[in-house]
Amino acid sequence: MAASVASHVRERATAEREGAELTEQLGRAALQARPAVSSLLSVFQRIDRLQESIIDRTRELAALERAAAHYDQRKLFTGVGLVTMLLAAGVATLWLTLRR
Repeated sequence: MAASVASHVRERATAEREGAELTEQLGRAALQARPAVSSLLSVFQRIDRLQESIIDRTRELAALERAAAHYDQRKLFTGVGLVTMLLAAGVATLWLTLRR
């Protein structure tokens, strides 16, 4: 009996998933077909604006990621430069102290 219930639950989940996939396909087809109904014109314009906004923000995020990677590299070089300068100053100070 438990196996029968589990089977029904699986079948229902599969049917729901297939229904969701078909609904998504129908939505994509409707978006591509763009029916010439004046009441839907504003909806399609909004979808276009949202898609453009998504593309723009994706580009901005990619640019920020590149800038962040470059910034981290600059921090590394600055840190290495500071450590090198401190070591050089320490060696110079030691040399001057021992020379006297």
